[in-house]
Amino acid sequence: MTVNEALAPPTVLEGSGNLGHGEAIAGPWPTIARSEGAISKPPAALIVFWAVALSTMLFGHYQVSSRFNLLYKAFTVLVCVLAPLTPGFMALLVKRQVLYLLLFELVLIAGCLLGYTGSPSDLLRVSSQPVVMFRVLPFMLCGYTLARFPRKERLFLAILVGVFAGITLPDALVLFRGTVSGKLRERFLVEVYDEASAEALTSAMVNVSVTGLLLALAGCRLYDSRHKILRWATAVPQAVLLSLSITAGFTAAAVLLFWCSFTSVLFAPARTLRFRVTLLLVICIAVPAGYYALRLAAGETGGSLAQIHRRIDGLRQLVMGDEGENANEVTSGRFQLAVRSLSSFARSPLVGLGKGRQTSERGGDTETIGGHSFLLDSLGQRGLLGTLPLIMWLWSLANISWRCLSRERSWRASTGLSFVLTWALAITINPYFLGYLALNSVVFLWFGLILGDGARVASASVKPAVRSVAIPPAMRAVG
Repeated sequence: MTVNEALAPPTVLEGSGNLGHGEAIAGPWPTIARSEGAISKPPAALIVFWAVALSTMLFGHYQVSSRFNLLYKAFTVLVCVLAPLTPGFMALLVKRQVLYLLLFELVLIAGCLLGYTGSPSDLLRVSSQPVVMFRVLPFMLCGYTLARFPRKERLFLAILVGVFAGITLPDALVLFRGTVSGKLRERFLVEVYDEASAEALTSAMVNVSVTGLLLALAGCRLYDSRHKILRWATAVPQAVLLSLSITAGFTAAAVLLFWCSFTSVLFAPARTLRFRVTLLLVICIAVPAGYYALRLAAGETGGSLAQIHRRIDGLRQLVMGDEGENANEVTSGRFQLAVRSLSSFARSPLVGLGKGRQTSERGGDTETIGGHSFLLDSLGQRGLLGTLPLIMWLWSLANISWRCLSRERSWRASTGLSFVLTWALAITINPYFLGYLALNSVVFLWFGLILGDGARVASASVKPAVRSVAIPPAMRAVG
């Protein structure tokens, strides 16, 4: 049996009680009635595609792409060329969940062609949203096929997380020393690097801090391994990547770290009631303890930590209804920008008010949208009709992740649900989606891993019927 057959949509039998090998039953899952062992050896085409995808993601690191730009561009083209030729490509495209995302891509393209949310020339720019989605779609295929081969997935993620953290480590140490010294990010970076390099690193960390968080979360999928050494070894690069969420000095990344940690603990694979109660106590203690630890560190060191704490504390006061600093100030004006997008949505809830005219040189804000929330900006620009495919896509991912967690108590299933919830918050508070190629390569890899988990769990839940085989008389005599 080939991988094309294993990844193909299953045959649904109506009114069939007994299942033979390769047959499937109707149900809420796209079921593939084949065991994981039957396709344990991936073909050479998949291995080549995985290698190219891995190389593209590693060369997309800001420290590597700046030095090997031509090679990085070659990899980004090659991975897009290989994707349609890779086993499992058509099986992925016909999934209902993927069709939502492709429909949203059509919305983006139509908006450019009509000049409503873009311009026709945007389709020729490699950094425009429709083109970025086309460039990162292959990584969804990479995650989808990897999830069907757990051993290869662990190897892929171990290399990706380990090497990415290793390349980031020198800058992570600089950010850590600067944060501990109590200086603002811009000041201590200029002291270490020249002004141009400091500005470039700050710009890179806008998305690298979130990329590191999502890669660290992906590393948790290695915890299902029976080898304790692998689990402990994974924790080291995870710590490096997670540190960026605090030391980079961006409040959005720090908020996502707290939220991701909360959801990861909440949905951790618990097998007993005692363990669940323990997890609940850990959550109730860890969240306040983390907040007061940040408060103490901010008071002792000041600098970037004090700035992050001031903004998070402002959000806390807003949520709890306490009187404090102006909410718009502690969120860098995000509330006012969000209101602008919501006002456009309220004025035209079905199709939005379009892109509008640029109101600043930096950022995506116009008179119709604030430019600091992908989800709210999409509602303001495209309305409910244009944003509904994206909402349905996120909902379908959450549904798959929840079903996986209910059927399979594992880190792979629990981290999938944690990712969906973290990413939903991320695109609500920042324009991360389709804005940064390196970040969205990791995001679409996660999309594919979740879809692959759903197919794998469904496949494992279908057991072929045991058929009796007549024993010839001669064999009975031998017995």
